[in-house]
Amino acid sequence: MIKVFTLDPSSIRTIDDIFELRARFGIEQFRLLWKFPTRWNFLLKENLKSRFKTKERKKAYLLLEKLSDFIIEIPENVVKDENSITLESWIIKADELYSTHKHNGIISNKNPNSKPHIKSIDELESWEEFNTSDCSRVKREAEEMSGCAAPLLYGSSQIHFVDPYFQMLGDKHIRPLEVFIKQVFGNLRSNNNVELYYHTGDSVLGGNIELKLKPIFERLLPKKTTIKIVRWPDNSLHNRFILTDIGGISFGIGLDDWDNGNHIEFDDISPITKENCKSKSPNGFPTFFNYAEGEKYSEIIEFSR
Repeated sequence: MIKVFTLDPSSIRTIDDIFELRARFGIEQFRLLWKFPTRWNFLLKENLKSRFKTKERKKAYLLLEKLSDFIIEIPENVVKDENSITLESWIIKADELYSTHKHNGIISNKNPNSKPHIKSIDELESWEEFNTSDCSRVKREAEEMSGCAAPLLYGSSQIHFVDPYFQMLGDKHIRPLEVFIKQVFGNLRSNNNVELYYHTGDSVLGGNIELKLKPIFERLLPKKTTIKIVRWPDNSLHNRFILTDIGGISFGIGLDDWDNGNHIEFDDISPITKENCKSKSPNGFPTFFNYAEGEKYSEIIEFSR
C-alpha cells in the first residue's frame, strides 16, 4: 500500500532535511505527502525566509521542487478555516485533520503531548508507521486492492486501469472496479475533473461489456464524468497496472479479486514512477502495452453521465 503523511513546513531546518525528505518520499518508496493546507507552499517559503540566507534559500527552493512530485492535493474544505493556518498553528490543525481523515502520520518537530502519530524528520528511520517493507504485498480483495492505491486514485487527474483479461463471468473483476471508482470519487478528491480509462483485451464482445457495465457506471459515476473502455487485440496487452499522472502500481496477477477463496489470495505489487507513467505511445496511450509496431486498439466504448 502507498502511505501518506502530512509535513509541517516549519520542520525543514537545514539543507540536509531536504535531502532526507527527497530520499524518503516518492512512489518508488511507497510514500507520498498530502498538501496541507492548500497554502502549504506559501507557509514553506515563509519558513525558509526565516531560516536561510538568500543564497542558501535559492538552493533550498531548487531542491524542494522535486518534492512536488510526491505531494497530492486534498480538498480545501477538509479543514475549516484553513486560510487562517500559520506556521505556529499548523500542528494543531494537522492533528485535527488526522482525527477526521485518517492517514499514516504527521511529520513535525512540534509534539508537545508526545502523540505517537507525530514524529520529526530525525525520527523517521525508527518510526514503525514509516516502514514500508510490507507494502509490496496485497490481499486480493476489492477493498484491500483499492486501499493500496488510494492516494493515486483520489489524487490524480488521469487514471488508466490495465488488465488484458477482464472477465464477464462472475464478478471478480467487477468488485474491484466498483471500489476503485468509489475511491476515485470519494471525499478526498478535490474535483471531478478526471480522465478514466480501462484497457483490456478484445476477446469479450463489446456489446456484452456495455450491457454488464452500463448500470454499474450509471450508479457510481458522478454527473459530467466519463470512463472509456479501450479494447486491444488480445496479444497486445500483458501486464496489469493502475497508471496515473502522479505514479502507478503494477499488479503481478491482475485487477481481479481472489473470488471468495477460489483463486490465489495475495498479489505482489510494484511502484511505477511518475516519469514512466508519463511515457506515451504514438497513439496517445501509455507504452506499458506489449503491442506490435503499428498495432492499434480495436475499439473504445465510452460511458458518460
